[in-house]
Amino acid sequence: MLPLVLLVSLLLVLPASAAEIPADQQILSQYQYEKMVRDTLIDLSDAYEQQNLRAYMNLVSPDFVGDDFLLYRAVRRDFRFFDNIDLRLDIDGFAIDRKGRAQLTIKYNRSIISNKDGRSYKDSGLTQLTFHIEAGKAKLYDMKFPLIFGMSEGLQLASGIVRTTETSNVMVVDRRGNVSIEPFREALDFAASNSVIRGITSLRADASGMDSWSFADNRRIRALTLQGDFSITEIMQFRPGTKWLRLPSSTDFDNISQLPDPATTTYSRASTTTVAGGEIYALQLSSGKFAIIEIRDHQESTSMFSTTAIVRYKYQPSGSRHF
Repeated sequence: MLPLVLLVSLLLVLPASAAEIPADQQILSQYQYEKMVRDTLIDLSDAYEQQNLRAYMNLVSPDFVGDDFLLYRAVRRDFRFFDNIDLRLDIDGFAIDRKGRAQLTIKYNRSIISNKDGRSYKDSGLTQLTFHIEAGKAKLYDMKFPLIFGMSEGLQLASGIVRTTETSNVMVVDRRGNVSIEPFREALDFAASNSVIRGITSLRADASGMDSWSFADNRRIRALTLQGDFSITEIMQFRPGTKWLRLPSSTDFDNISQLPDPATTTYSRASTTTVAGGEIYALQLSSGKFAIIEIRDHQESTSMFSTTAIVRYKYQPSGSRHF
């Protein structure tokens, strides 16, 4: 069983009011709560080391902040990419927030063997996990970067960043199983780019309606009016609240690694603009998240009263400007 060492005295910050704690938590003593969370952490680590996906997911909350299905998919990749997983976790801090969730600061030492190249990789650092009591059991509710589980899904699984580890080297893995150890900032950029959703779509507009693209749903929507994040007819139309920037004509869509910061670069707030094939746009969506689109082709048919556009896109669901 994975050893857990309490490195400092546990700091328990009690909620302001017991009424704020769910009923199934109010009957727990401080000792019972701490033991329940520590036992789940041990079981999580054991299941991960033993590559037992069912046992692991039984310890994850269905309300997991980063989406429990994405975590399932990412941990399944870990088990396919890694062998001889050795994960040593030491609790460095323990607190309970106002909603009765246990927040753990954890020092970790990790080693794996890559099934891709057969090499051994090791890293260590500090991260944070949050647990929630559900039906008398502590369940994993939230993780921060650096991720110790499901690394291939990038920042999409992380609710935040533990910046006290910025001097550390961090293990990263892409969705093809390539593993590397990178300095913290490079690892953070890598994890951000690992979250990117890429694709190509065709958008048509005619007398019966127009197609628009929704990044959050990753789908095309057909309607009489704009329903997604943008549409293309004889002009380009954006969802209200979207800010956009036409990038220089010399820009290589495939090699864009970071978008300009709207705080220091003027993005347009206009809801429409002219459109032409070959143009590339940086978008800050109404949700605050970022995307890139490239108009590969734009055709208008005056006889058919229709337009067709082929669009490549990249969408960063983590909220980062890194691609």
